[in-house]
Amino acid sequence: IKNDSYTSRSIDLLEPNVNYRDWIILGISGVLAILAEVYAYIYAVENSSLVIILAILSMIIGGRQPFIKGIRAMRDFIFNMNFLMTIAVIGAAIIGEWPEAAMVTFLFSLAEMIESYSLDKARHAISKLMEITPDKATVKIGDSTWIIKSVSEVQINDTILVKPGERIPLDGIVISGKSSVNQAPITGESFPIEKIVGDTVFAGSINELGSFEFKVNKNLNDTLIAKIIRVVQQAQLEKAPTQRFVDQFAKYYTPTIVLFALIIAILPPILTG
Repeated sequence: IKNDSYTSRSIDLLEPNVNYRDWIILGISGVLAILAEVYAYIYAVENSSLVIILAILSMIIGGRQPFIKGIRAMRDFIFNMNFLMTIAVIGAAIIGEWPEAAMVTFLFSLAEMIESYSLDKARHAISKLMEITPDKATVKIGDSTWIIKSVSEVQINDTILVKPGERIPLDGIVISGKSSVNQAPITGESFPIEKIVGDTVFAGSINELGSFEFKVNKNLNDTLIAKIIRVVQQAQLEKAPTQRFVDQFAKYYTPTIVLFALIIAILPPILTG
């Protein structure tokens, strides 16, 4: 039972606060869009009052943010995905394809919601990692004196005492005592690890039953948990090579396709009557 609790605790670190209200609103929008599609398919009417009402309600409820972004993109001539989505929805409404307009809006909003959730998940993980490292440490001064110091003031080769139930403040090597340490928040291991003299301990881990002393071998900014935080933050800031390519491709592709579509829509009627 203990080991299961450790596993669930480590998993909880990766779970962001879910805004259920937004998901419920999006779900209502999706249900309305599906109802509009089903009714139009069964009765073969795209422009009936009921279909239009369902579609408009779906777009108003679930598409407010995408529409705001799309209108800004159109106003500033930014040819991105929001621009394309807005054109698609407006075009579908103009030609009377109301269910398709509602479904495009819902699917686009769903994609944005999933993307936002994944970003929040990463931010939440970082904030939790920052929280699990203690601010204070019990540091040995001289031969037998122990004082409480800020972790930022601790130096390499200082000796730190960790009591049962405390979190380990910095990375180091055990020099006295033994204990079992829960490293799940750092390494993901579900079982406590036995630590004896000579073993490495990591900042943010939870000491279990025994007390031990360890010698610090990493500064606060060089601990394993600090490196994990930096890597995750850097990954959030940088775009993947594929994403960079897609952005560059869309910069030319989107206006080209929009212009091509306009030519196809305008020239044949003018030339052929």
